[in-house]
Amino acid sequence: VRIDPDMRGKVGYFFAVDGRGRRIDAVTRLGGWGGLRFTAGGWPVWDRRLYAPAYAGTIRIVGGHPDYFRTGPPFTVGQVSNLQRTLDAVWTWFVKSAVGSGSGG
Repeated sequence: VRIDPDMRGKVGYFFAVDGRGRRIDAVTRLGGWGGLRFTAGGWPVWDRRLYAPAYAGTIRIVGGHPDYFRTGPPFTVGQVSNLQRTLDAVWTWFVKSAVGSGSGG
């Protein structure tokens, strides 16, 4: 989904990775944020991140797209479930973006 430039700093994008940092959620590869912008000389150029959110982060989970919110084995690494990893990633970003926006958290 294209993100309005005024909203970029308020939108986070997360995708799943495995233990080696490789993307494991093909669904998050669908779509794009590209658009045409114009150079100082007036030439149109394709900018693949023109409408992208300001933040993109990874979440290390077991499984794939349907497994972000799973809680029990085998969807745990150590004692930490996919659900907890997902919530930790989103909450950490949320708190940092709220503090960074000057809202005072």
